[in-house]
Amino acid sequence: MKNIDLDQIWKLVENVIYIAAGLLLAATAVVVLFEAGKEFVTAILGRTLAQEVLQILDSLLVVLMLVEILHTVGISVRQHELTCEPFLIVGLIATVRRVLIITAEQSRLILEGNLEMFRAILMELGVLSFMILVIVFSLYILKRRAGKS
Repeated sequence: MKNIDLDQIWKLVENVIYIAAGLLLAATAVVVLFEAGKEFVTAILGRTLAQEVLQILDSLLVVLMLVEILHTVGISVRQHELTCEPFLIVGLIATVRRVLIITAEQSRLILEGNLEMFRAILMELGVLSFMILVIVFSLYILKRRAGKS
């Protein structure tokens, strides 16, 4: 009777889960990319690209986040470790995505005269800007540290 190595079984189960998650992430990214392409073609044909550009950009940024998470899953399967950099990149993309959405909405709020909401949005933009600086600085430190080793 063979000696069952629990560590090997655990790694196999972990890999199966990572691969399944990766396949679902890839499928989701393809579907969102297809939908963004469809929105783009529809906007071009309907001559409404200027109105639809934010929605299309939003979808493309979601695809980039999914691809970066997929990259992280790939690293986890190959190296059996998690790295910070892909998560920081996803955070950066998500933060920029939120900034784009807020800036598009703020012009509407100014026209409506909702000053209280406008102040809240400015506060959120300030926090998001600070987050972007922190994430970029963190990525810089990681790259610099990786260059020294």
